[in-house]
Amino acid sequence: MKHLMKHNINIVKNINSDFPENCISLIFKGDEPIKQFNMFDNIDNHLISYTVNNKNYIIIKNLKKNLIYSYSCKLGKVLYNKKCGDINIFCLSSHTKSIIAGILYGLYQFDKFKSIKKPALNINFYVNETIYTDIMKYIKIIDIQWEIRDLVNMPFNHLNSLQFTEYINKNINVSGANRDWSRLTPETKITRTFEIFRMATFTNTPSQYTITIMDETKIKENNLNLILAVNKGSIIPARFIIIDNNVKSNDVICIVGKGVMYDTGGLNLKLKELEEMKTDMTGGAIVYGLLKGLQYYDTKKRVIGLIPLVQNEIGPNSTHPGDVVISASGLSVEIKDIDAEGRLIMADAITYAINNYKPTHIIDIATLTGYAVEHFNKVIPIVTNNEQMANDIKLCGDIENEEYVVELLPSINNNMEYIDLLKSDIADILNFNISKLPDHNELKCSSEFIYKFIQPYPHIKWCHMDIANTLYIRKGIEDIYCGGTGKSFRSLLLWLNKN
Repeated sequence: MKHLMKHNINIVKNINSDFPENCISLIFKGDEPIKQFNMFDNIDNHLISYTVNNKNYIIIKNLKKNLIYSYSCKLGKVLYNKKCGDINIFCLSSHTKSIIAGILYGLYQFDKFKSIKKPALNINFYVNETIYTDIMKYIKIIDIQWEIRDLVNMPFNHLNSLQFTEYINKNINVSGANRDWSRLTPETKITRTFEIFRMATFTNTPSQYTITIMDETKIKENNLNLILAVNKGSIIPARFIIIDNNVKSNDVICIVGKGVMYDTGGLNLKLKELEEMKTDMTGGAIVYGLLKGLQYYDTKKRVIGLIPLVQNEIGPNSTHPGDVVISASGLSVEIKDIDAEGRLIMADAITYAINNYKPTHIIDIATLTGYAVEHFNKVIPIVTNNEQMANDIKLCGDIENEEYVVELLPSINNNMEYIDLLKSDIADILNFNISKLPDHNELKCSSEFIYKFIQPYPHIKWCHMDIANTLYIRKGIEDIYCGGTGKSFRSLLLWLNKN
C-alpha cells in the first residue's frame, strides 16, 4: 500500500516462519552494515546480527513491550537519517502494533518549509495474515497522528483560527448537506494560504457526520462570552467548531479540545518561549483527529468534538486583568490572569456541550499548566470525578504506549482547599489564584475551575487531561524529532472504540 505519509509504506501479508519469534528483523538491500548504527551501541545484549545472501539482518529480541516501542521510535529516526535503500521489517512479535507505531513515530519530520527535503523511504512491514486487515487500518490511524503533529508544528502565520476552521471543514468527510453553512459569515470564506498536505480517502464512512461552524455573531448569540473575551485582543475572529458523528446511543461523549492558535499571554504577557505558543491549539488538533479517526470504525457511541478557536493576543480591545465576564453558564468570572485563558474557553465550550447534547461523559484536552510540565515529565495527568473512566483511559494508554497518571479531583473527597482559592470578592468565581497555594498545584486549581461548570450535573463522568508536558519535544531532549507529538490521540481513539 502506498501510504498517505511522505514515505512509501507497504503492509505485506505472510512471514517466513523460519524467523525467530518475539523480535524485529530488518533486511537491508544496501551495503551498509547495520552494526554501525549508533543507536545500537549500548543494547548489544538484545541483538543478534548476521548476514545471509549478502543481506544484512538484525534481530532485536527479548524486549518488554515498552522497550520495543522505545527502541522502535529510535530506530525510526535512524532509518530517516541513514541511506538504507529499501527496508523490509519482519514483525514477528506479539507486539506488532508497537513496532510499527514506534518506527513510524520515529520517522516523522516536519519539513514543509525546507527547500531541500530528504528522499522518501520505501518500507515494507511483513505481518501475519491474521492481523493484516487490522494493521492496514492502524496505519491510517498513525497517519492521522502525523497530521496532528503537522498541525501543531505549523507556524501561526500559516494556521490561524480561520485557516484551521477551513482545514477541518475540508478534511472531515461529510456530505455537503451535512455542513451547517448557515452559521458562516462571508469573512469565513477566505482563500487558503497553506497547503492541505494530507488528505485522507475514507471507505465505509458514515454519512451522518455533521460539522457546525459558529462565527463571532453566533458565539455571542449563545452567550459564549469567555471565548470572546480571550479573543478580544486579536484582529482575527474567533470560531467554534462542533463535529458530531450523530450515532444513536444512550452514551453521549463530548470531547472538548483547547484551540488557542497562538498564546502571547495577553496583557499578562509571557516572558519566554513565545516561539512555542503556536502549539497551544494541540487539544483542538487532537479532537479533530479523534473525530476523523472514528470514521474508520463502526463506533457505537455518539461522539461530539467541540473546538473553540481563539488567539490570545494584545490589542486595543484586550481583556484586562480584573475584568468580570458572564460565562455561558451564567456564572460571573473575574479574570485575574488572562494568561490562564485555556480554562475560560473550555468552560464555555463545556457549558455549550451540556446544554445542547446532554452528555454522559466529558473529556477535555488542554495544554493548561506549567505545573504539568514541571512535575509529570512524559506522563499525562488525568484529573477526574470518576476513577473508573480515567483508569479505563489509562489502560488504553498502556496498550498504545501513552502513559497516564490518575488523580481524583480534590473536592470529590471534600478537600475544599482549591475551591476556596477560586473565591472572588466581586464575582462568582476567580479564574486563577496560585499565590496562596502551599504546593503551587496549578493542575488541581485549574481542574476545580473547569469542574465548577460540570458540578451541577453529577451524573456526568468527566476527565480533564493536561497535555502541556507531552505535546511538544524540545530539540536535544529526546533522541527523536523535536516538535509536536500527538500523544494521547491513539489511546483516546482506542478508548472511544472500546466503550
